[in-house]
Amino acid sequence: MMSDQLMQQGSRPEMVWLARAMFVALIGLQIVWHAVLHPAPPTITLLATLPLVLCLRPVLASPARGRFIGALLVLPWFVHGVTTLIVTELRWLPSIEVGLILTYIAAQKLESRPA
Repeated sequence: MMSDQLMQQGSRPEMVWLARAMFVALIGLQIVWHAVLHPAPPTITLLATLPLVLCLRPVLASPARGRFIGALLVLPWFVHGVTTLIVTELRWLPSIEVGLILTYIAAQKLESRPA
């Protein structure tokens, strides 16, 4: 509890909202990517979105815990985006995925610094 208070004292609200928006946008991108643009079996779509959706509440509710959980959680999606960029001809979807994740991580880093 003490760490949440300390983290919130020095946090920058605009970076908190930017990080949250990037996390929600990543969920939306996964749904659009795997369900609409490049349809995959429902199990793949579920595997691509369910972990993000399950961790949405901690990411939105607690900046300190959400920062830790979110940073660990987006790593597999970052790896997925980079490998898709390297291996396939598809460029724009993985570029958006990598961009969202890098913006999310940068916003989290800047969020913890005093304004």
